[in-house]
Amino acid sequence: MTREVTSNFHLFDQGALNGNDNLTGSHHHDGIWTGDGTDHVQSKGGNDAIFLGKGHKEVDAGKGHDTVIFRETEEIYDITINERGRISVNAGETRANLWNVEQILFRNDTQTSHLLITSFLRAGKLNRVQFTRKAPLIASDEGEALLSIGDDGWLRGGRGDDHLIGIGDRTKVFYEGSMFDYAIHRDEEGNLLIRSKMFGTDMLMNIDWLHFSNNTRIQENFIPDEWLGETGFQGIYDTPIDLATAS
Repeated sequence: MTREVTSNFHLFDQGALNGNDNLTGSHHHDGIWTGDGTDHVQSKGGNDAIFLGKGHKEVDAGKGHDTVIFRETEEIYDITINERGRISVNAGETRANLWNVEQILFRNDTQTSHLLITSFLRAGKLNRVQFTRKAPLIASDEGEALLSIGDDGWLRGGRGDDHLIGIGDRTKVFYEGSMFDYAIHRDEEGNLLIRSKMFGTDMLMNIDWLHFSNNTRIQENFIPDEWLGETGFQGIYDTPIDLATAS
């Protein structure tokens, strides 16, 4: 049975209201809590906070600066944004489709910005964003954005052009081979661009260490300046590569 609930301030769907519900907010600042089950939420205007329980959720946050909070505590979250702006989130037993949401929060303090993710996905033709706090994240062969949340995280790119981002301290990125198999360049904002014939070009943001499978490693801020010019360094290439113009 589907229930209709409308309020001018707080909407509750907890405990006895677990089930399939339609929740409609106001044009003010609403707080909306959903229980478990299949729920449809329309929060309309205002700066709203929407708390999601387990189950399938459809959320249109409307106007304002709106935040969705996932109550599940998981090690890995999978987020996809399509070309129409729909955000799909898999978080434990919660599956949610979100529209017009500016911020996503998780119970274990993971946080991200919709605008930031959207720029990664569209500009780099990325197809998904993953978050992790502890478990190593390994990208597929498509372009992806991987975010390590917390300290001592591990990231590993795939064969596509990936964005590897550390949010915390001592974030490490793993690559096959040696450091001389890659061309390295730093962009105008100080981010590392790392390119190889096999693994494409990765952008690294707030990464502390590069680790290679030949048991070598180098701290990001100690990479020699001669490796970071307009052409990077040759590595396996016959001639230097200008990463700013390379396709």
